[in-house]
Amino acid sequence: MSEEGGRERKLPIWRYDRGQGFSSLRDAVLPERELTLFLDGEELASGLLTEGNEEYWALGHLATRGLIESREDVAEMRLSENILSVRRTRALAGVLPREKVTFAPLSVTWRLSAETVVAAVKTLSEAPLYRSTGCVHVAALFSRDGERLFVAEDVGRHNAVDKVVGWAVEKAHPLEETLLAVSGRLPRDMVLKAALVRIPLVASVSAATEAGITTADRAGITLCGFVRGGRMNVYAMPERFVEWNAETPRGGPSEAGEAEDFPRFSSSSLC
Repeated sequence: MSEEGGRERKLPIWRYDRGQGFSSLRDAVLPERELTLFLDGEELASGLLTEGNEEYWALGHLATRGLIESREDVAEMRLSENILSVRRTRALAGVLPREKVTFAPLSVTWRLSAETVVAAVKTLSEAPLYRSTGCVHVAALFSRDGERLFVAEDVGRHNAVDKVVGWAVEKAHPLEETLLAVSGRLPRDMVLKAALVRIPLVASVSAATEAGITTADRAGITLCGFVRGGRMNVYAMPERFVEWNAETPRGGPSEAGEAEDFPRFSSSSLC
């Protein structure tokens, strides 16, 4: 299942090739939509989104800020031109990305194979808008068995995550039973989104920051970066993998530079 909308447009450009000079052609370019989110009559957020699934974006944005807990907390949603208005059935205080949040850490209630995560992240590069424009981030929700549930592509990495979370909120799909694959880096604010909606595993082709790792560790989230080429770095909660050996010490080869052996970004990499 994937996102609808957000189709690219063909525009005239000029391309330079060494030894051949300039040539004209039409190339796929991504359109953007400016959208302002109002919550209970007050402006909450504003930004540029890739067209498609704006309602999912609103639900996901509210859920990952603790402003709603389920679809039942939303009484009404109205999309009109560049304004999306949401009215809630009850008011929740929510949190800001920079706030200190106390978590009830997720426990390891189910486990999966490392290859399930490797395969999930690999599918991100197959997203159609990414392949045609190279101009989007991709986020995807998978079941614990590796079934792809929903994919979103957006010019903003946070927007893409909000859209897949919003899909789960709309469908009442239990996020505690999913894993999230993303194309962007994993700083604190991205991990915090997952923590607030109780997603137990987040994986990316890119890297995690120190604050992102600390947040994942405190929230009980398995955090994986540089997932590519059959390998990955696991920054927190490796116990969720069936291959995990509890006797493997922290430190060791990775501190000597093993992470540097991963391929760096190329024209085919999502980042």
